[in-house]
This record gives sequence, structure tokens and C-alpha cells, in this order.
Amino acid sequence: MNRIVRLRHNEDGYVLSFVLILVLMVSIVVVPLLVFMASGMRSAQRHQEWTSQFYAADAGVEDAAHKVQNQHDDLPEYGDDPWVYTIQDVNGCEVEVSIEAVWILDGLETPIYGTVPHDELAVVSHVVEMGEDGGTFRIEMTYDGSLDGNLKLDKVGAWLPAGFTYITDSASGITTHEDVPDNPTASSFRGGTALEWEFTTPEGVLFEDLPPPGGGEGGSFEYPLRRLLYFDFTPALDPSGEFSWIRTTRHDIYLSWDVDSDLYAVSSTAVHQETDEDVALQAFVGSSEIYEELSEAYGDYRAIGSSLMEDQNSNLRRETLLYRAEDTTATLSDIPEGASIELAYLYWSAWRRYPVDITDYEEEELVELAEEVDVARLGTKQSGGTWIDIDVDADRVQILPNTNSDGSGHGWAFSCRADVTDLVAALDSPSCSYKVRRIDGIDDEYGLWYGQYRGYYWATDDEWSYAGWSLVVVYSHQDENAHQMYLYDDFFYMEMYQNVYLDAIEGFLVPELDPGDEGARLTVFVGEGDDAYNSDYLRFEGHLLPHEDDPYDGVNPQDDVWNGKSSGLDGEFIDGVDIDTFDATPYVTPGQTEAEVLLGTWVDSWNLIYVILSFRTDPSTDPGVLPVSILSYQYD
Repeated sequence: MNRIVRLRHNEDGYVLSFVLILVLMVSIVVVPLLVFMASGMRSAQRHQEWTSQFYAADAGVEDAAHKVQNQHDDLPEYGDDPWVYTIQDVNGCEVEVSIEAVWILDGLETPIYGTVPHDELAVVSHVVEMGEDGGTFRIEMTYDGSLDGNLKLDKVGAWLPAGFTYITDSASGITTHEDVPDNPTASSFRGGTALEWEFTTPEGVLFEDLPPPGGGEGGSFEYPLRRLLYFDFTPALDPSGEFSWIRTTRHDIYLSWDVDSDLYAVSSTAVHQETDEDVALQAFVGSSEIYEELSEAYGDYRAIGSSLMEDQNSNLRRETLLYRAEDTTATLSDIPEGASIELAYLYWSAWRRYPVDITDYEEEELVELAEEVDVARLGTKQSGGTWIDIDVDADRVQILPNTNSDGSGHGWAFSCRADVTDLVAALDSPSCSYKVRRIDGIDDEYGLWYGQYRGYYWATDDEWSYAGWSLVVVYSHQDENAHQMYLYDDFFYMEMYQNVYLDAIEGFLVPELDPGDEGARLTVFVGEGDDAYNSDYLRFEGHLLPHEDDPYDGVNPQDDVWNGKSSGLDGEFIDGVDIDTFDATPYVTPGQTEAEVLLGTWVDSWNLIYVILSFRTDPSTDPGVLPVSILSYQYD
């Protein structure tokens, strides 16, 4: 027993040893753990502070983007000092924002020949169509032919912002040329995608040798020369800040790009007001004005015009030029009060006898002809007021020979277009009287086409003789229904026994129509319309127009639709030109999203200046899908 008791007494020392070991282990494990927990709490707190500062800096970037998109007055131009401003107390931070204008092609091209855009060669681009799955992007290149020597291109490029993707094999237009690749090289750039069509020939391709709009059908010469490249992208949303550019092989005019697109480098630094610690963000913010201007709200179009020549001796040849203002006047009377003018185009077109044959003319000679006719005098007269005249310059001139494939025919015709949106929008009311009484090159101090010599030179008393003008006005108004509009204004000579389809009339959505509602309407401006020959016709969705209950018509037989009487102008006989409006409502149905229009002829020949169509559409609440807009297309 004593030995047993003594053994128990000795066990006290073992317990103390175990306790000491346990305390040591706790000190080794728990203390560092507590230190780690404290450090984690401090780290979490710092992370939270950093996150707050990050969001503060991001708010600075968003504020800068808002100022860029809304074209704030203080935005710098390229070459100016950055615009620096401060935003106070954002998540406990002071945010300093810097906005600097940068060259839009910086990092894409080398500015070895300057960074100033040139008026001779222009590039514009925007979305021209939006569907459920994506959109169609158009790059439009124009050259006025004023440079000495040849102009050759070796690259066309476009930039799409993050989230947008090029659809393989979707490009068209100039890509039908053998030296222009079908698909671009795509690379990541500024968070988005740079698309570059580099031509396969090192010496480049002559600008005029690139396929013209419509594949060159109709033989029209256009001044300035215009070439197009289309491609599709996804998703079906509006890109923001997109732009395009082209590169030539010349040193004097090496690069051209979207001058309506701007790029800004934004720096935003959030400094915490208590700790003085900072978080900095950098971003590129772009803006593009083109598509925003084209995708305005709800409205419709109006078209008016008149002839500048008539047949007074009933010999089926227009031998008399019109001098008096009342003979060349048309009135725009039904645009709603308070409407906004979104687009106004003035067209003038005529036939000339000399030179008799321009089929073999060089580009320089055609440019000289274009420059003779590219100015017109537009007059406006408000109710109770006097005439106010202003000379307007054409931003587009198209020329074509009036020569048939068998060699018959003679002379040439032209179509000029001037953007007069600002002029019409500045009027007290766009609903007023308009006239065109002067075309540059066929006028002198005494008035329109004064003198027998000028009348002869400018082609009176001939079966081909015509001269006329038209004004197309697109407006928006809060009380209007939604409309989708399509404008085709590639000048076209319609030879005998020929058909022309209008391409890509799609993207609208016809809603349920109430009785009496107008579902579709179109206006056509034709030169050299007369009663001497018939067999010209217009088909909408396979149906001849006008239909028997057409509220606009009563003057255009279905087999002689271009007879020199204009249904859109109350059936007035204006001689030599047709500005005809047709109702196509019976041939559209709810849910319809596309349509087909055919213009044809048998023995009559004439010049097609423009067609504009308007469809009632069911607008989508999803931005970018089925935009209510005016879209430009070509003939197929």
C-alpha cells in the first residue's frame, strides 16, 4: 500500500508537466492565430476601403463618359491640354478626373504623314440596319477627284467596342474586288476589336476601280466618287464610339477617318480624404454622332417638287424653260406644328445634249461636268412673307450617259443632292413655299437659262429633255406613329426592257392597323416621264401600283405610271418629271418584316433619281432593335 501511495504522489509531477506542455502549445498556435485574425480584419477593412475608392474612381470615369457622350462644351480638342476637374466627396474620396483628346488612330497607324483629316477623301460609318440577332455596319468612302495623279487604297479598317463581334463572311461591297480580302484581320485593341481589310496588292487599288454601290449597274458616274463596305456584327445593340478609317499609298493624303468620331483618354484618381491613399483608373472613351442623328424618334416624311421645263406647243418635246417663280414653286403644307426636322435633302436633275456621248470620258472630264451643275439656288417663302434665296452646294453629284446598250440615245443626265437640313430646320415653319430657279452653269445675271443659246445647249426641244427638283423632308413629332423609312438615291438610267429591284427592304414590323390607318407609302422621283410612251410600271409585293383605292392617285395608269403627272402634288401635270406618291397599305399585313419593290419598263426610258418608302412599324422597347430611322440603300 505504501508503495502504491508513493506512486500516486509521484503522479503530481506528471500532471504539471502536461499542463506546461499544453500552455506551450497554446502559446505557439493561438497567439499567431490571433495575430493572423487581427491582420485579416485589417486586410478586410483595407479591401473594403480600396473597393470604395475603386468605385469612387469608377464614378469619375462614368462622369467623364457622360460628358463625352453629351459633347460637353469644355471637352478639349486634339492637341489641347487635358481638361482636369474634381468631384468632391465620393465614398469619402476626392476624385480628380482628366480628359485628354487623343488621335483616334493612335496605336493603329503611324502618323508619319500627319494627323490632320483631308476634305478630299472622307470616311463616315454607322449602323444601317438592326435585327433580332445583330446589326449591319456600313463604311462609306468618298473622294472628290481633286488630287493630281492617282489615288490608291491599301487598307480599310473599323473598330468595334467591347462586347461586339464581327460575323465571319458577312462583308460585302468593295470586298467583291479580287484584291480586297473577304474577311478582315481581327485583333484586340483598347478593349474592343480592330478589323483591318489589308489589300493583297502592295501597290494598292485605284479608288475608282473599287466596285461602286450596287455593283456598278447602270453605269452611273458619281461625284464625289463613293465606295461602300458592309459587314454584320452581333449582338443586336448599338455600338458606342465605333469608328472606321482608310489608308492610301500617297504621302500627301495618307490616312482618312471618321471625323465625327472622337476618342478621349480618361484618367480618374480617387484619394481617400482621411488616409491619403489613392486608387487610379484609366480608360478610353469614344463618341460617334452619325448613328445618333439617324435614329431619332417617331415621325414620317414629305416630298414636294416641280419641273423647270415644259412642252408648250404639244409636240411631245419640252422646248420651254420656266422663268417665273410661280412656275417652279411647290408648297409643303402638312408637317405638324412643333415637329423637329431630322433630315432635308434637296435634289435637282436634268438632261443635257452636249457632250453627245460621254461613255469614254476620263474621270477628270466627268469631274469638270459635275462641277458645272453642283450649285442650285433654293428659295423659301413663309406665309405672307417674301422670297429668300440662298445658293446651296451639292454634297453629291451623279452623272450617267443616256445611251442604250445598242448605241442609241444621246446626251447625259445628272442628279445632285444637297443636305439642307439646317436651312429647313431654321425656318419659322417648314410648311411654306419652295422653289429652285437657278442651277450653276445654266444661269446668268438675267435669270434661269437666259437666252436661246443657253436653252439649246441645255437640251430643250428633244424627246430626252427634262429638268426638275424635289425636296424630301423627314420629321419627328411626339404625336406621330412610329415609321421605318428607306431612301434609295443612286442615280439610275432605266433602259428599255429592264427591271430593277430595290434591295434590303427589311427591319420594320407592321403592327395591327386600325381601319383607315396607313401601313406603307412610297414616293418616286423620275426624270423624263411623259405620255409619249407607256409600259412603265411599279410593283409592290408583286402588285401593280397604284391600287384602285389609292388616296393619293387618280392620275397614274398602272401601265404608264411615269406620265409627267404627280400624284403626290394633287395630280398636277408638271411635265417631264414625276414626283409620285403611292399608298401600299393593302399589300402589307400585321407581323410583316420585309417587302419587295420592282420598277420596270418595256419601251419607255427614264432616269430614277430617288425612291423613299415609309412603313408603320411596331417599335421595340429594346434599344437598338428595329430602330425607327431613315436608312439609305442601293439598287440590286
